[in-house]
Amino acid sequence: MSSKEKPCIFVVAGEPSGDRLGADAIEALKETKAYEFCGIGGPLMEEAGDFRSLVPLQTLSVMGLGFLKKIPQILCAFLKAKRVLAKKEPDVFLSFDAPDFALRLVQYAPPQTYRVHCVAPSVWAWRPGRALKIAKKIDHLLALFPFEPPYFEKHGLKTTFVGHPKAERVQPPGRSFWRLYPHLSPKKPLLLLMPGSRGQEIKTLLPLFLQTARASLEQVPGMQVVLLTLPAWRKTLEPQLPFWVTLVSDPHHHGVCMRAATAALVASGTATLELGLATCPMVVAYKVSFGLAAVLRQLIKTPFSALPNILHQKEVVPECLQEGCTVDRLLHHFLPLLRKESAFRVQKKALLKLGSLLRARASFGESVAKAVHEGCLQKRKGRRGSQS
Repeated sequence: MSSKEKPCIFVVAGEPSGDRLGADAIEALKETKAYEFCGIGGPLMEEAGDFRSLVPLQTLSVMGLGFLKKIPQILCAFLKAKRVLAKKEPDVFLSFDAPDFALRLVQYAPPQTYRVHCVAPSVWAWRPGRALKIAKKIDHLLALFPFEPPYFEKHGLKTTFVGHPKAERVQPPGRSFWRLYPHLSPKKPLLLLMPGSRGQEIKTLLPLFLQTARASLEQVPGMQVVLLTLPAWRKTLEPQLPFWVTLVSDPHHHGVCMRAATAALVASGTATLELGLATCPMVVAYKVSFGLAAVLRQLIKTPFSALPNILHQKEVVPECLQEGCTVDRLLHHFLPLLRKESAFRVQKKALLKLGSLLRARASFGESVAKAVHEGCLQKRKGRRGSQS
C-alpha cells in the first residue's frame, strides 16, 4: 500500500464518456482531501488537475472492428498500467465505464487496494450472469440508474446509486439555438433526426427517417428538419441530404438543439436519455437484421428499449422496433407530437420527471468521493490492524 502521506488513487477511463465522469470525480476528490492520482484517462481528467494519463485516451477508445487494429497499442497500455499498479500500490482503484479493460486490469491491483467501478454494466437488459462475475472482482459498484443496485447486491456486491451527472448539468436555453442557426425559425415546428452514431445504425435508420420526414412535410406546413450527428460523420452524410435538412455536427450545439426541437425521431440508445432530460418529445426507432433480431430477443430481458420507459417502468415514449419500424408507424406516432396535440403534452409531463429520477441525494462527484474516502479509510484501517 502507498506509504506516502497522500493516499494514491489509480484512475481508469477508457472512453470519452468515462473521461467526463472521471473529471467530475477528480474535481470532487481534490476539494475534500489531498490525493495522488495516476492511471489512464482523457483531457477532461487532466484539466481537472494533478493527473497525467499514462497513455492517450484514444489508445483505448475504439469501436467495432477498429479494436483489431489497436490490439498492440491496447496491450502495451495494459502492461504499462499493470507495472504502475505494482509500483504505486494504490489505496484505491477507481474505474469508469470500459469494463472489458478496467475489470481485467483491476485483477492485478495489490490485495489491499480498494476496488471501485463506476457505471454498472446493463445486466438488467442482457447477460445477467455478468453481475456475479463483477461481484468477484471489485469491492464497490457505483450505479448511474436507481433500479440497478438490486441486480448486484443479491451477489453480495456493495452497490450505490450515485446519480447521473447529465441530470445535474443545466441545459442551455433553447432560444440560443435560433441565434446559432438564424435561417431556422422558432415559430415553425422543428423535427430532429438522430439516427445513431454507429455506421450500421445510420445506414439502416437514416433513409427511413428521411422518408418519414419527407412524408410529413405535406401534413405539417412549414416544418423544419435538423439532422444531429457527430463531426466524424459530417463529410459522409452531407452529400446524402436533401436541401431541406440542416446538418448539425458540433457537439457543443447538441444540447440547445434538443431543447429547441418540437419532437425527435431517435435511434434507441443513450440519446433517448439526453432527449428526455432536454424534455424533447420523441419516437424511438431501431432495426437490425432478421438473424440478429432473433438472437437479441433471446438475450434481452427488459420489456422496453428506451431509457425513459425503463426509468418510468411504462411506455411514456413510443417505441417502433424491428417489424414496427416503418414510415407509417413513425408518422402515426410523431405527427401528433409535431402538432402539439395531447400526446405532446403527456410526454412533456413525463419527461419533466426524469431529472428527479436520476438525481441521488448528493451530486455525482460528491457521491463518488464519499465512496472513495470510505474505501480508502476501510483499507488503511485493515492494513494497520494486520500489522499490529
